[in-house]
Amino acid sequence: FNPALTDLTSLPPDFLSGRPTLHAFLDRLRDKRMIPEQRDYKSWRQQLSELEDAAQNGTYEDIWSLATGQTYRISGHPHPDGALAFLMEDISAEISLTRRFRMQLETGQSVIDSLDEAIAVFSPSGVLTLSNAQYARLWAVDPSETIIEYDIIAATKLWSASCAPTPIWGDAREFVSAVAGRAEWVADVRLLDGRNLSCRFAPISGGSTLVGFSQSKAMASPVATQPPATKALTFDKASG
Repeated sequence: FNPALTDLTSLPPDFLSGRPTLHAFLDRLRDKRMIPEQRDYKSWRQQLSELEDAAQNGTYEDIWSLATGQTYRISGHPHPDGALAFLMEDISAEISLTRRFRMQLETGQSVIDSLDEAIAVFSPSGVLTLSNAQYARLWAVDPSETIIEYDIIAATKLWSASCAPTPIWGDAREFVSAVAGRAEWVADVRLLDGRNLSCRFAPISGGSTLVGFSQSKAMASPVATQPPATKALTFDKASG
């Protein structure tokens, strides 16, 4: 054993120096509440035997969530001369960070799911990174459940198939892949069921693009506002 083991488990060095058996070692950990509590002692002892057998095959790995709030990663590996080496790592900070990150993701997802606007976010490479429940309801597809990668090309094909002909989907693909000169723009389209849909395309941080869809009361021209960086008008001198 190394000094880090005494720091991690609070087991006294004289106990460890006495070369305890694996069962005695784990029994002492259990007494100090440094091992997950089992429903009954008999089944726990049986698991100890299985743990030792698994470690001999180099297959044992487990996460111990302790009553103290700490989390340990335990792994067992064969050691020379038939011995077993157990590695104990305190991953409490890592688990805490992961849980906070997961909570932030879940909170963010809940927030956008509560919006009336159907939202999809695409990365600079055109891959969908985020969408909300309204998007799944509007287009009858949940990108999070698709097996293949869902990108702006697949998305615009879906949108196009559900709408009257309009040139804005090509503009949308160009806008998502553009790296400069981007400004928010909007356009109106008509769904095949007759509903009017307002489409919003906005650049966001990191070069990503937010696409929002909301039902509009009035149908304007097929393209209400085009991407400003890609559209221009030219007049000759004679006609002004």
